[in-house]
Amino acid sequence: MKKGSDDSPNTSRNTSDPVREYKVWELQQHADRILASTFPSGFIIPIEIENVAYSLGLDINPVPGLSSALQVLGALWRDHEGRYWIVVDEHLMDYGENRYRFTVAEEIAHFVLHREPLEKAVDIHGAVGLQRLLAGRYTYFEANARRLAAGLLMPREPLHPDVATAYAQVVKVVGFRNLGAVTRQVTDILRRKYVVSYEAMQYRLKEHQFRAYAAMEEAFRTRSATLWESQ
Repeated sequence: MKKGSDDSPNTSRNTSDPVREYKVWELQQHADRILASTFPSGFIIPIEIENVAYSLGLDINPVPGLSSALQVLGALWRDHEGRYWIVVDEHLMDYGENRYRFTVAEEIAHFVLHREPLEKAVDIHGAVGLQRLLAGRYTYFEANARRLAAGLLMPREPLHPDVATAYAQVVKVVGFRNLGAVTRQVTDILRRKYVVSYEAMQYRLKEHQFRAYAAMEEAFRTRSATLWESQ
C-alpha cells in the first residue's frame, strides 16, 4: 500500500470485487457503523464482541480439537439452512480470552468483507480450505480482516483519548528517563483495558490514524505530559 493512500476515498476503485484491498478509512467506517448498530446507546470498553456477532446474525460454536485437527483457531461457514456460524477452538474459548476475542472479531470481519466467496463452503473443512485458498490468492485477505477486527475491539474513540490519559499517568510516575519503558507501560495499560494482546494493541497504536508512538516520542523529547495538545 502506497504511503499516504489511506486517508481519502478513491472512487475509481472497483468496489464490487468481493475480495479486494480496502483502504483504512473504509475499514474504519465499517467498524464505526457496526458498533453504532450493535450498541445504539453507546458501547463500553471492553467491547462485548460476542454481542457484535449476534447482532449480525452470527452464532458462535465452540469445537473441541479444532486447532489440532485443522490447524486453525476459528473459521466462518454457512450451513445448509443458510445460517452463518463462527466456529472457534473450544480450548481457546475457555482459556485464551484475548486470542478468543480477536478470533471472533476476525471472523466477523470476514463475514462483513468476504461473505460472498466464503458462502461456497458447505462444511467446516471446506470453510477452512476456502479461507486458506483466498488468503494465498489475495495477500490482503487476512490483513483486511485483522484491521477491521482491530477497529471493532479497539475503536478509535475512546482509544485516542485513552492513549493520552495513559501516557500522562505513566510519565507522572516514571518520569522522562526511559521512553521505551513509558511506551511499554502505556501499551500494557491499554491492552488490559481493551482485553486484547500486547501485540494487537501495539500494532493498533502504530497505525497511520493514531501514530501514538510517534506522538509519545515527541512529547517525551519535549518533556511534556500531554499528547496531541492542538486537538
